[in-house]
Amino acid sequence: MRYTGERIIPKAMRPSNGMLREHIARYQFAAQWAQGRILDCACGAGYGTQLLFNHSEKQIDYIVGVDIAYETVNYARWHYPDPKVEFLVGDALDACFMQSLGTFNTIVSFETLEHFREEDRFLENLRHCCAPNGTVILSTPFGRGRYQPCGDAYHAWQLTIAEFHSLIRRHFPNAIFYHQVDTTIEKPRPGKRYWLGVAICPV
Repeated sequence: MRYTGERIIPKAMRPSNGMLREHIARYQFAAQWAQGRILDCACGAGYGTQLLFNHSEKQIDYIVGVDIAYETVNYARWHYPDPKVEFLVGDALDACFMQSLGTFNTIVSFETLEHFREEDRFLENLRHCCAPNGTVILSTPFGRGRYQPCGDAYHAWQLTIAEFHSLIRRHFPNAIFYHQVDTTIEKPRPGKRYWLGVAICPV
């Protein structure tokens, strides 16, 4: 499978690729919360699912990677086999499918929100799949805002910082926000420009 611009395929990319390094940084950042039964929702080619497992193996019981694209799930199964890792084809907007997965202690979903308009349905599905005292970890790129063109053919839109915070807090009132630029993920600082937001959402 080739790198297409939206799919991150580490084995088809140079290690110095900026987008690859940014994605890896997010998974490494999320690993500190990874424990128990884990869901990587919109896992793509599976490298991040495996990265989470490698960084937190002692705290992980089982990890499930889900993606809507059969080709990428097939790739993940072939390239990242492990008895404690499973890759499934499924739609995160399908409540019945999501409920069929059971509950998880940690749910990760990076760069997913911007791909569809049904933001609330997606977040409701994640919340229902998260076990009590679990954590949902989300990220999305910032842009011109909801209903505004964003210049990326794969994205419905890209939220502003205020829209992202408001949306997440509607579903996860205790969310803690971090922002990212390059490979640095930090608490937002006034006056600094960030490309992407990360939300740590206790349930």
